[in-house]
Amino acid sequence: MILSAIIIIVVGNGGDKPSNWEVFIGIVVNIFTNAVISFITQRNVEYKVKGLMQESGAEAKVKQNGEWEVIDAAELVPSDIIGIRFGDVVPADSRLITIMKMILIDQATFTGESLPVNKLIDDEIFAGSVCQQGEAAAIVIGTGLNILFGRINMIASNVRNRGSHLQQILRFIGNYFLIIFLIFVIAKILVMYAGFHYNYRRGVNNLFVILLGYVSLAMTTVLSVILAVAIEELASVTILCTDKTGTLTLNKLSIDTSNIKKYSDVEIDDIIHYAAIASQMENQDAIDACIIEACDDIKKIREDIKELEFKSFDSIDKRTEITYRMINDGSLHRISKGLRALPIAIEDISSGHFGDEGNGFKLIGLLPIYDSLCLDTKEAIEQVLKLGVTTKIITGNQLAITKEIGRCLGIGDNIFSSEILTDGPSLESAYRDIDDIILHADGFAGVYPEHKSKIIERLQNLEYGVAMIGDGVNDAPALSKANVFILAVLNDSALIAISNDRVYPSSYPNSFFFIECPSLILVGAFILAQLIATFIAVYANWNFTNIAGCGWSWAGILWVWNIIWFFSLDFLKFGLRAYFEPLSEKRAITETLLNNFSTNLQETRRSTMSSGDDAARIVIDSNIHHAPK
Repeated sequence: MILSAIIIIVVGNGGDKPSNWEVFIGIVVNIFTNAVISFITQRNVEYKVKGLMQESGAEAKVKQNGEWEVIDAAELVPSDIIGIRFGDVVPADSRLITIMKMILIDQATFTGESLPVNKLIDDEIFAGSVCQQGEAAAIVIGTGLNILFGRINMIASNVRNRGSHLQQILRFIGNYFLIIFLIFVIAKILVMYAGFHYNYRRGVNNLFVILLGYVSLAMTTVLSVILAVAIEELASVTILCTDKTGTLTLNKLSIDTSNIKKYSDVEIDDIIHYAAIASQMENQDAIDACIIEACDDIKKIREDIKELEFKSFDSIDKRTEITYRMINDGSLHRISKGLRALPIAIEDISSGHFGDEGNGFKLIGLLPIYDSLCLDTKEAIEQVLKLGVTTKIITGNQLAITKEIGRCLGIGDNIFSSEILTDGPSLESAYRDIDDIILHADGFAGVYPEHKSKIIERLQNLEYGVAMIGDGVNDAPALSKANVFILAVLNDSALIAISNDRVYPSSYPNSFFFIECPSLILVGAFILAQLIATFIAVYANWNFTNIAGCGWSWAGILWVWNIIWFFSLDFLKFGLRAYFEPLSEKRAITETLLNNFSTNLQETRRSTMSSGDDAARIVIDSNIHHAPK
């Protein structure tokens, strides 16, 4: 448009007529108005993002010249010695060199693990993770873009400029019309000057009309302010990939009281009570916190006992242990609680002397602890699957946990560990290559951010529209790579940004036009624009444009014509609905049959290979597998 304005003021001279200053000024005002709108919209978005991302500057405890000092984390360099203790945020990627007390690191932001990880000497800890227990010293091995978070950001930034699927289509359409425009400009020049012998100024004015009509100046503004781009992109999605921790689940451990396993005559409530006694009441880790919350009355947990000794979890005994005396009868007891499997055992110390050996631990129960699903997760996944969208879980959690979540949600348990993404299928595998595994797997466990991004990329290379749901830094590369990303933010309630358009997903057109009307603001803007256009058409007698008003008669005829066709379009929708609804039902049935066929065929191929049948049968199965495609 800027080029058009320059051409109008430079070329639009001659023919004993003044320059087209009115048109030039109109174009400049139009450009300026849309630029201001786009700038304000973009600035508001940037301010909101900046407010969300802004954090206070981190500090680090570093050893310099033999003394411990607190400095700005940004001043750290590789080989610095830093101190880490309970509650500290790791300021840089580091390697543990000394452990004073057993150290547990919460790195859920990067790996999605619900439980903190027990770190040993020479283990790496990542910047941004949190120390949940213990004290240690570490040597800095990475800062700036060389930390894990920096590498994640680089992966994400490499795909930010790719543009959405809709933007790529619009770019293709723009290039297509550019070619058409150039062809018609050349043809019009030949016809006007060689055929009809127009004078210079008349021909130039006609070319200006084509030039101004070629580009929609407000396209960027319309896309950023009015058009629900996410809805357009979501329509092309065929595969949904989702993180687990904090997305499908609450990232909060809880005890499944209905499945507590008893190994004695001790009641379930008493088993939970014993486990709570052997838990820390302050500075709790995730497991201790969920046990305490499972008790009916927290105040009564240690009401009638006197604590004599409490042993925190360590990497050798792998349990917490408490020795206490009952206040009412003076008897001495000791409770031991494992950390991961959570077996609860109790023993009596018959001698009554603290420090003496007891009469042996007695296993009284096993507490099943799990990361609770969000309240609406199962229903949401069922709706997604009902729409025919394949769903895959991609998480850094353990394989067994991920399979159980897949079974609970109906996604499936055909889930693989991350090693298969680099090693590929074995010779005995039912899958041809990595792409075949990714396409037919129900999910992947133990993955890192770069794995998630590669999975999304491979699915896109197979020409599938991919959506990604995530909530943490470890999901950033995959979110940036996906055609559509949905950021799950759970702070006691879900914060979801949606479009104002009242459009609901459907396999066929809605019958009544008003259901598909956008928000009232857009309807009002449309009516206002039509009224302005009508008045211009009726009263515009502008000499510099060589046009004259058409009068109210023609304007009335056009309005009546448009209104008649506006309502008549619903009859077309009735016809389309009658045609597409049976096809939609047939397609859904066909897809279900093909999915069942593919699943049964994979099981057949696996059983064939495991039974040791000859290769010829496997080849036949493989050909059958390709037939539905």
